[in-house]
Amino acid sequence: MIAYLATTHFDASRDLQETLSPYQKIYNYHVPQKNIGHITPIQALKGLAQKTTGIIQKET
Repeated sequence: MIAYLATTHFDASRDLQETLSPYQKIYNYHVPQKNIGHITPIQALKGLAQKTTGIIQKET
């Protein structure tokens, strides 16, 4: 992915965002991270929300 970004010219920041968006979703929802206890970032945020009420709100 990094090589692709380094060698690709994007005409607008919107084009770059459209390219990165699917990878961001995969990373946040499906790739467990060692530094946060082998869970996904979204699972970590949900756990934080359960411990601390009112900080993280679900988007509607």
